[in-house]
Amino acid sequence: MIEHCIPMPYRGVGKGTSVYPFMEMEVGDSAFFEGQRSGGKAHSVAKKYAQRSDYKFTCKTVSGGIRIWRVA
Repeated sequence: MIEHCIPMPYRGVGKGTSVYPFMEMEVGDSAFFEGQRSGGKAHSVAKKYAQRSDYKFTCKTVSGGIRIWRVA
């Protein structure tokens, strides 16, 4: 399946950068994390980012990993 408008993951180095793309996500965007599960590292990072910002996320287990959506 082809998906459009999904940014390539990156690895940040140094203060203020992140491996996770949550800061750049707009409402309705999602990110897939292969091999992870709900309650794992990506889920925890999304929850912590939501606590420090106005962003809200939801996480669902899907085939092969988890997908996290920005909902607000």
